Amino acid sequence: PKTDTAAVNVGTGAFILAPIGRKLSRPSALLSGVLRSTSGSTMYAMEGTVNGAGSAFSWAAKEWQLPNLVLRMPEFFRQSETPPVFLNTIGGLGSPWWQVEEMPAFFGTAPLPERAVAVAESILFLIQANLDILLEEGVTVRRLQMTGGLSHLDDLCQRTADLSGMPVYRPSDTEATVRGIAWLAFQRPRRWPKPGRGTIFRPRSNPKLKERYQRFCHILKETFKL
Repeated sequence: PKTDTAAVNVGTGAFILAPIGRKLSRPSALLSGVLRSTSGSTMYAMEGTVNGAGSAFSWAAKEWQLPNLVLRMPEFFRQSETPPVFLNTIGGLGSPWWQVEEMPAFFGTAPLPERAVAVAESILFLIQANLDILLEEGVTVRRLQMTGGLSHLDDLCQRTADLSGMPVYRPSDTEATVRGIAWLAFQRPRRWPKPGRGTIFRPRSNPKLKERYQRFCHILKETFKL
């Protein structure tokens, strides 16, 4: 892995994982552990975890009786201008708060397309909160690589770039977990087919998105008395 790149995987849950070198660091708010090891060396990583990603969409799809919700997200992104803030507590809050489950809630009234976008934005807000902690811990992150089932949503990738201020690279093959399992199953061969060229989402100015992120953090802290 590139030492200045954090991996973001957005599936049923989500995580952001950054290599931190050969010295283990144990931050109080995040997870840390072995990234890879050989008989002669070990490389460690620091990780932030998000419980409600694809599972948050599943919750919303059930609430709204809209089983094809994820498939309609590109349309909803185009229709949405001022989404509300969604307190995404699906499965409880992971890092850096580690709080038990609270009822999810929308703050602000809006039609369905904008509420759907609020669910999507809550995922990237939770990822950004963990990225903020990684940077506070002194981890060097200059770029994000985004994979997982939800990473095919262009708008989610673009808004992740806008909020983080970092370029987001999405490989052509986003099934990172399956690809990694296959590589391990073949005993980590040195020669391994590379996926085709991916897509780069460069950060753009998006002050309203950043305002919603600040409001999201404020609501979260008020709700859990953090």
